[in-house]
Amino acid sequence: MKHAVIYLRQNKKESIEELLESADKYIADLKNQYKIINVFFDNFNDRSNLDNFLNSAPNKFDIIIIDHIIEDEFDLKLIKELSRMEKFQVVYLIRIP
Repeated sequence: MKHAVIYLRQNKKESIEELLESADKYIADLKNQYKIINVFFDNFNDRSNLDNFLNSAPNKFDIIIIDHIIEDEFDLKLIKELSRMEKFQVVYLIRIP
């Protein structure tokens, strides 16, 4: 079973409780396909946890599941390059608010 991490970014009008509910749903839906090894979050206007995570652990998982389109060009290039170098897959599961 492949190891996966889930990255969620809070929507502007979303409460913490709603974000956690989304995380619980993702875990429940994906636990039969992947071994979920980490779930991490950022506020809607922040990316510090994404930066910290990508700088510290890209070789410990096979797939990163992201719940939104990466709009920042630097982040997008960073994720693409790291996924190529570290050989992990990027999967987008877009939440509709």
